[in-house]
Amino acid sequence: MDKSSEIIITAPSPDAPANYSVNSEIQDFFTKTSATRAACDAKAKELVGGGEVVPVDVQGACSYTVYAGPGLQYVVQFRLESLALETEISSLATEIYGSLVPKVSFVGRLGENEEKQALRVYLMTRGSGSATLVWIHQSACNEPKPVPIPNDEHGRYNMMSLDGFLINPGTKFDF
Repeated sequence: MDKSSEIIITAPSPDAPANYSVNSEIQDFFTKTSATRAACDAKAKELVGGGEVVPVDVQGACSYTVYAGPGLQYVVQFRLESLALETEISSLATEIYGSLVPKVSFVGRLGENEEKQALRVYLMTRGSGSATLVWIHQSACNEPKPVPIPNDEHGRYNMMSLDGFLINPGTKFDF
């Protein structure tokens, strides 16, 4: 593999600043949409009947995702309009895998502005266990040696190529 087509993930040294900041990622996301974080958090509370709203630890570049509700038993995701989820795929996964798959419902839109994208809002049941991205981060970043991860043909890392984990192929991570 050509060195220019791989990314090396290593655990940060104790005195180096972390490369990932959830707050920075959230701020960057909201520069792309006319919706505000406050409006998203209020919508999440409304959808689940109150309770807490807590951002997930690892945010995508194309969405803002929170745990919400009493006991944080729901996931609410606000995705850029151009990268909407295909709920038919999650319905098919539910038919095949039953209760192992979170139920995903499109519940509306937020933000209307011709200059910035609106958001599609999805409500999901929260599954038990570790999130795949958290597991990948903990596994890859705690290796004693660097772990090479291939880029796609455009130089972007595509999560779908990592050990067959099912991640929306529209979600790209630029490094």
